[in-house]
Amino acid sequence: FPMQAPQLLFEKIEDPEIDRQVQKLNATKELNLQSAGLVYKEIKPEISYEDFAKMDLRVGQIIEAKTVSGSTRLLQLTIDIGSGTRNVLSGIAEQYRTDEIIGKKVVILTNLKPRKMMGMESQGMILMAENMKGHFAFLRADKDSDNGSIIS
Repeated sequence: FPMQAPQLLFEKIEDPEIDRQVQKLNATKELNLQSAGLVYKEIKPEISYEDFAKMDLRVGQIIEAKTVSGSTRLLQLTIDIGSGTRNVLSGIAEQYRTDEIIGKKVVILTNLKPRKMMGMESQGMILMAENMKGHFAFLRADKDSDNGSIIS
């Protein structure tokens, strides 16, 4: 039997085409994550150590929590920071009840410029972790940390 000339079974795919297909797959993946509400926020611009060192982060303990009249998002928190208390308004009311957060140890930014919201002054900010679905979780210090302990 005479042999036939060999034929290619598969066409060679060049690198630019592979790169285009990978980009297409990544874009589809990103769209799927976005439609499911699962998107990481971009990392903010780099800051210097000096900028970071300006922040006064301390351990605090929530000693009182109240709903804020006229708001579905805000809770008014009284936080013991060792040397006194701070009034902090936090947008966590849709995810936390006042009775479940009393006594929690939290991380608080104490030297944030006070801000008026809903006719009240907020004197700091508690630090929270937000997952890809928008749910908040407290950043907490160990139970043995004293109120007012400096976080560095």
